[in-house]
Amino acid sequence: MVIASNDIQSDNIKSLIVYNPQWKLLLVTEQNVRFRNTIVVNPKDYYHFFKSAHYSNNKDYMRKNIGYLVAIARGANVIYDATDSVRATAPQHWHSIKWKTMHAVLFAGNTDYFNPYAHFGQSEFLPSGLPNLNQEEEYNKYLASVWRIPAIQHGMVSGVQNVRMTQGTQLQSAETTVIFNSRSPPVLIPLNVYSQFNSDNTIFIYRAFWALLLPKTDSIADAEVIRSFIAQRLLWEIDGYIGFHATSLHYHRKNKGMNIKSSSQDFTVKLVNFLRGWVCPESYSFFTCVEFLSFSLQKYELWHFDNYDIVRAWVEDLKTLGYTEPQRRLNRYRSPSRRFSDISKSPAIFNQPALLYYAPQETKLSHLSTQVESLRTMCPNQTEILTKLEKNKVAQPRIKNIMLVVAFNTPFTKVIKKIHPIHSLYFKHIVYCSNNSIKFEKDTENFYARVTYLRTYIGDYGALHYLCLNRAMLLSFDVDGYLLTGDDVLLNSWEFVNAPTDKIWFQIPPMYFYYNGSPIQDKWSWWNRPMGKRAYHGMWEDMTKLLLTGNPWEREVFKNFRRMLQKNGHGKADLFRAVADVVYIPRRLKRPAITLTEIFARHQVMVELALPTILGGLDNFKNFYRLRGLNLWHQSRSNFSRYKPGLHFMHPVKLSKVENKKKTFVCSRYLPLLFQ
Repeated sequence: MVIASNDIQSDNIKSLIVYNPQWKLLLVTEQNVRFRNTIVVNPKDYYHFFKSAHYSNNKDYMRKNIGYLVAIARGANVIYDATDSVRATAPQHWHSIKWKTMHAVLFAGNTDYFNPYAHFGQSEFLPSGLPNLNQEEEYNKYLASVWRIPAIQHGMVSGVQNVRMTQGTQLQSAETTVIFNSRSPPVLIPLNVYSQFNSDNTIFIYRAFWALLLPKTDSIADAEVIRSFIAQRLLWEIDGYIGFHATSLHYHRKNKGMNIKSSSQDFTVKLVNFLRGWVCPESYSFFTCVEFLSFSLQKYELWHFDNYDIVRAWVEDLKTLGYTEPQRRLNRYRSPSRRFSDISKSPAIFNQPALLYYAPQETKLSHLSTQVESLRTMCPNQTEILTKLEKNKVAQPRIKNIMLVVAFNTPFTKVIKKIHPIHSLYFKHIVYCSNNSIKFEKDTENFYARVTYLRTYIGDYGALHYLCLNRAMLLSFDVDGYLLTGDDVLLNSWEFVNAPTDKIWFQIPPMYFYYNGSPIQDKWSWWNRPMGKRAYHGMWEDMTKLLLTGNPWEREVFKNFRRMLQKNGHGKADLFRAVADVVYIPRRLKRPAITLTEIFARHQVMVELALPTILGGLDNFKNFYRLRGLNLWHQSRSNFSRYKPGLHFMHPVKLSKVENKKKTFVCSRYLPLLFQ
């Protein structure tokens, strides 16, 4: 962790040390200070040691470049670019430390720039170096998958800071408190899309160390803007990219300011337009490209004339320290077009799901009066309850740490206009999922709320149900767990408020289905259909092969899965069957659950077999939290007298058609309970 300061904020530094014990702090300062697990570097001692350090004497912020080089000289593989103007309140989870891949979303919108503030819940603000953006629906589209970790990843920092506010087409600068949504999924930026990061909370992995250099400009804010855009353009030469994710850091003094000169917006457009047209000859090595771009920027007066010499000295310092020059990937980057496939993904992920994501509001529920009107249309007689809600004007969802995943097995997505007002009263984070995004967007075109939608591949026999769960977990929202349900399930949401979030939730103990190599209920008609016997045996054979040939993670997951199945089946059962309309998987089991739902979905094993068996291979049945559910079958589908407020759910209750008997139950019996 590298920090440079001559006005040290001791409490902030101590918080970064406490919550990031895995980092060695390298503090660049002329002050005589001492902190635990810290190396103090006086920049004056290095002015003649590094060639590029000679230029740092004129600009205080450029002394940080010395800290970067000292860290590299000491064998750093990852450098955390930090500042003492932020304070940590919890451990920071960086994806580059432990894993080579990460679950995240890849921006797939039709824009030239990406505003990270909008992704993390503050769409009315812009980083000061970004030009005004066209905030269209296309801007919120993503692809969800498993990706290589980004070479540079920036963590969002909340608190008082100078930002630009967008009001229509007018841009205004202001100092305000910006609180980012800490649960939004990490996002990666593809080729030919530019965004902006600074040096306050950013990770650089080894292959991006060359991008650490802060150039000579009028201010550190200018330097950070220029560095971020140049770094992105050069990263594309080595098949690299940047990413953003949420953190728990807050500014704890007046921010040094991303609010640079008013002319900076025009300069950004000019700089990016130049970078889009710049081409490095194929015969050049990567470091030659770095120097060539630096010379070109000087030639066209896009940065200080000293920077060409600074870059050359920086590259020479890196070589002297034994830094390995990255290899160019000429077959990867082509300037005229974007290629999302350039961000390599795990081959285990098939048919990347598309995501239409909107960060939920951090304060009051938006469009509250319209939400009330939607409920009033369905239940016009409940005026007292709805009027009370509307007058309150604040409808904070009570469950903020769980993601509700609502799967549509059939493309009746119009029902969202009835179920979303109900779900959103309790759940803050909701993802709707189906296999027909065109119909979904059409059905929600005039909907009062902007909702998050996830499209999977075309599945059948309930496989789409748990594939939606798989894809939702891939998004890596910062939540404690994932609650899967269907569009025809009526949830008693108040019963989930105090449920233990570290346990699997399921309705009944799954029954043994495959016992000692033979199905107990061979006469069950679904077993002899393609999604039964054939799908299950195909999945089991595939898993057996991967136990020998799969990657280490897959082998570990499948080995533990079979061991737990044997334990829950008392050494004999390896397949379970149960109704699986409502399932909850805690965060601690997310990664193995993703791997298991993936292989079951690939073979389209029907949901009544797949989910109970997956759960039986994830944890001991004794540890499950038992859900109280009511399933209305056949002639009992309209027998609402069996409903009880103490249940967790009732199924099926299709709100797409609210007939007289169902309407009386929903409006007179169920709806009042929601507002207790």
